[in-house]
Amino acid sequence: MTKLLGFLAMQASAVLLSVQQYSGKRKKLENLRAFCEMLQQLSGILASAAPPMPELLQILLQRTRGDARLFTERLCRSMDMLGKNSFQELWNRALTEASPPFSDDIMSEFGALGDILGRYELDAQLLALEACRKKLQRHTELLRDELPRASRITFGLLLTSTLMIGILLL
Repeated sequence: MTKLLGFLAMQASAVLLSVQQYSGKRKKLENLRAFCEMLQQLSGILASAAPPMPELLQILLQRTRGDARLFTERLCRSMDMLGKNSFQELWNRALTEASPPFSDDIMSEFGALGDILGRYELDAQLLALEACRKKLQRHTELLRDELPRASRITFGLLLTSTLMIGILLL
């Protein structure tokens, strides 16, 4: 009886671990989508009104969610240090504090936006935003396409391995 209970506990653990991994990847995907939306909103605000950066960030804050909102909040709060620090330093600090689910290449490209925004002509800023958004969108689509397959593999491997251990125990 105790072996059977142990076997069932292992199976339940495998299922819970699979669900936990799926949830983590799903959350990462949602946060990547939130950053894509943030970049799109930022581009739209810049293209239509081009307000000063502190005002732009306040508008953007109302339109963001997830880790993108956390990033925007951190950046908004740091605007009083603009002048003592460059916008790029404030941008990168907010990015580090928000720790978005980016790969190294996307983190680098997203970080480089802080050097371009508010510094170059509007067209250059919009081009940089669009390039970063497209790269982030491609990464998001790859993760979205990979998610179901990776979840099935993880679930299958965990369940199979606990089943094999259970057979050895019984």
